[in-house]
Amino acid sequence: MADAKVKEALSLMAEAAKLETTSVFAMRFKPDWEGASALYDRAANLTNAARAYEHNINANTKLARAMLQIRSYFQAAKAFEAAANSARMLKDMKQASDLYKKSVELYRQNGTNDTAVQVLEKAAKYTEEVDPLQAAQMYLDAIDIQLAEGKKRQVSEAFRRAAALFLNANKTREAVKALQDHLAVLQEINQLEVAHKNILAIVVVFLKAEDYVAADKAAQDGLSVQRFAMSDEGKAAFDLLEAYDKGDAKGFEAVTKRQVFSFLDNEICKVARNLRVGGSTMGASSTSSQPAPAGRNELFARSTPAPVATPAAPVAPVASAAPIDSEPTEQDADADNEASSLFSPTTAIPTDVAPAAAVQSAPAAPQQEDSNDLL
Repeated sequence: MADAKVKEALSLMAEAAKLETTSVFAMRFKPDWEGASALYDRAANLTNAARAYEHNINANTKLARAMLQIRSYFQAAKAFEAAANSARMLKDMKQASDLYKKSVELYRQNGTNDTAVQVLEKAAKYTEEVDPLQAAQMYLDAIDIQLAEGKKRQVSEAFRRAAALFLNANKTREAVKALQDHLAVLQEINQLEVAHKNILAIVVVFLKAEDYVAADKAAQDGLSVQRFAMSDEGKAAFDLLEAYDKGDAKGFEAVTKRQVFSFLDNEICKVARNLRVGGSTMGASSTSSQPAPAGRNELFARSTPAPVATPAAPVAPVASAAPIDSEPTEQDADADNEASSLFSPTTAIPTDVAPAAAVQSAPAAPQQEDSNDLL
C-alpha cells in the first residue's frame, strides 16, 4: 500500500515538473506554477501518509518553491516546516534546522510572527539534545521576535531554556547574558519576585565560574531592584558571598541548602547545590576581565605580614645615647645598666656599646614599608 502511494506521488511530481517549463506543443508559454504546486501538494500528502520521509522532503521542498513563485509566502512556509518535520523523523537535525529557519523567515515575511515564534520554539525543543547551542540560539531568536512585538510577558520560558542550555554547555558568559537580559525585561514589567530569583541565579552562575568580584557586583546591582535586600533571595545571595569571602565551607554549604534555591530553575538549583568554596575566585573560565582575589578578608590576611617581635626598650637609648668618644658620666652608666638588664637578666652589656646595639635593632622599619605597599 505504501509503495503504491509512493509510486503515485513520484508520478505526480514528474507531471508537476513538466508544468514548470514552457511548451509550444502544450500551448504553455509560461510556467504553470499554480498547477505544479497543486500536484506537489498531492505528492507531499501521499508520501507523508506512506511515511516515505525522504520523498516527503523532496515533495514539500518543491512545493515551497512553487508557492514562492506565486508569492504565497504562508503556504511556502508551511511546506518548508513540513519538510523539516520529515527531516527530524530521519534524525537529520542539521537539515531540519535549515528547513525550520527557512520556514520561520517566510512566516515573518508574511507577517505571521506568532507562527514564526511557535516554529522556532518547537524547533529549539527538538534540537536541544543534538545541538544545545543552536537550540539556545533559536530560543533567543524567538525572544527577539516577541520583544519586537512588545510581548514582554511571553518570553520568560524561552529565556530560562536558553540560559539552562548555555549552562549545560559550560557557556557561562552566554548564560549570564541571557539571565541579565531576562532581568531587564522583568524589571520593565514589574515582576519583582521573579527578578529577585534571577539576581540570585546570576550570583550562583558567577560563583560557578569562580568570579567572586562579578558575583558581588551582581548582588550589589540587585539592590536597585525593589525589596531585593529584604527578600529571601537577597539574604541568600549576600550570605553566600560572605561565606565564600571568608572561606567558610560549612557556612557556604548551609546557605546553598536553603529552600530558596529549590525555587530557582532546575539547572540553576543543581549548580547551587554543587558549589564549593574555592581557593581562588579567578579561574580559567572566569567571566570577569579584572583579576579578583579570593576574598577581601583573605586578601587582607595575605598582604599583612606577621608582627615582628622587637625589643621596645632599646629605642630609648638612641635618643639619649652619649657620643662614644665622650667620657661617660655617672648618670649615663646608670641608664646603660638599666637598658642592659632588659636584654639579659645575667649578662650586662657594656655601656660603651649599648647605643650601637640599639641602632642595630631597627631593621623592622623596612618590613613595615613592604606591608604598606601590599595594602
